[in-house]
Amino acid sequence: MDELKKARQMVEELDSNRLHYLRKSHGLPCACEFVNWCQHLMPIQEEDVVIFWRKLEIGSDILEEHHRDMESEMRDLTSLLQEISTGPISNVRKVRRLIKGVIHPVLPDDPWFMYQFIQNWKNVVRDGNCGFRVVSNFLFGEENHWVEIRRRISYDLRHSMHVYEQLFGSVERVSELIMKTNWEEGSAPPKYWMNTPDHHYVIANTFNLCVVFLARSESTTVLPLVSNMDGPAGTIFIGLI
Repeated sequence: MDELKKARQMVEELDSNRLHYLRKSHGLPCACEFVNWCQHLMPIQEEDVVIFWRKLEIGSDILEEHHRDMESEMRDLTSLLQEISTGPISNVRKVRRLIKGVIHPVLPDDPWFMYQFIQNWKNVVRDGNCGFRVVSNFLFGEENHWVEIRRRISYDLRHSMHVYEQLFGSVERVSELIMKTNWEEGSAPPKYWMNTPDHHYVIANTFNLCVVFLARSESTTVLPLVSNMDGPAGTIFIGLI
C-alpha cells in the first residue's frame, strides 16, 4: 500500500513539474493556471506575469525612440571627445584604446593587444617566401638570404628525420615539410609556403631560437627541442597580420 502511495505521489510531482514548465522557464502563466482562472471567472493579474514581459514594447515607435536616444548619446560623446582633444595625448590614447576595445573586443587568442608593445617591425616582401624572409632578416639583417634559410631548414629536417617523425607523427608529414622548402627562385606558389606552426619547430631547432608567432587564427610560442647552449640564442617574432 505504501509503495502504491509513493508511486502516485511521484506521478503527481512529475505532472506538476511538466504543467508548470512555462511558469518556471519563462515566467508566463501555464495552461493549468488559465484553466483555473476561466473556471472561477478570475481575471489575469499583473503580478502573474514576470516584469520582463510587462515592460516589453513592440512597435515602430520603439525605433524612433532608439534614434532619439542615439542622437543624444552621440552629442554627449562628441562633446567629451572635444574636451579630451584639448588635454594630454596620453588621455587621447587611453580613450582610443577603450573605444577600440568595446568595438573590437580582444579574444584570448587575439594578438592585437600586443600592438602597444611593438617598438618596430620589418614588413618583408610578400612573394610566398615571406616566412623565410623574416628569418633571414632576423639572422642576417636583411631578407634576401631566404634561399639559404630554406636550405638549412631542409637539411635539419633530413638530418634529424627520426626526431621530427616522432614530433609530427609520420615520415610522410616530414617529407611534406621538406618538399615545401624546395623553392629557390622567384615568387613561390602556395604549396611551397612556410607551414605554421610546423616549420616554426624546425626554425627553433635549426637556429637555436625561441619562435613567437602572432596571428588572429593561431598564436604559438616554440622553444628548441635540443640545444648545445643554456638556452635559445634569441627570440624571433613572426607576425601574420
